[in-house]
Amino acid sequence: FITIYASMKSKVLTLFLIIASMLAISSCVGGNSQQGENSASSSIAEKSESAEAKTKWKYSEQLDEMTDATIYFASITSENYTEFKFPYNNQLIYLTLTVRKHPQSGINVYLSIPEGQFNPTYPKTKITARFGDENPESWTCDMPSDGSTEFLFIRDAANFVKKLKDANSIKISVEFFQEGSSTFSFITEGFEWEH
Repeated sequence: FITIYASMKSKVLTLFLIIASMLAISSCVGGNSQQGENSASSSIAEKSESAEAKTKWKYSEQLDEMTDATIYFASITSENYTEFKFPYNNQLIYLTLTVRKHPQSGINVYLSIPEGQFNPTYPKTKITARFGDENPESWTCDMPSDGSTEFLFIRDAANFVKKLKDANSIKISVEFFQEGSSTFSFITEGFEWEH
């Protein structure tokens, strides 16, 4: 009886050790697998974040209340700024370039500033734009129909957008009321526009 008991005890102990070893191996393999999954998903997230970090464009949508259609926007802010003196107290002014697809007016490209005034000249208001390493070009602009002086709409928007898609950078020189001309630089790589 003692021999049978000792033999069974030895078999139970061996079986217990085998099960414990299998659980330990399974835990290690499962942990490494989960760690691999975590590092793979963190790697994917990093790639996604780095892709977003490559472009400085901000994309948004808005509902047009009149037509119930979507208005699409792509905007980018200049890398540099100018300072406006009195009455703006040396405020730093960045230039924003926006591409818009509107259900009623189609494709628009406009420049905007938070404060101050663009300096419209008659009969035509012009800006100078340089796409990448190309030669600078003159572009005719219009003031908004509501008369606001913080916006300039670039004519021939479709051609401007086409050039934007092919350029990694753009410089825009524009004249401000009582502040003279300033040149603003934009890093435009990663611009996507399918509208």
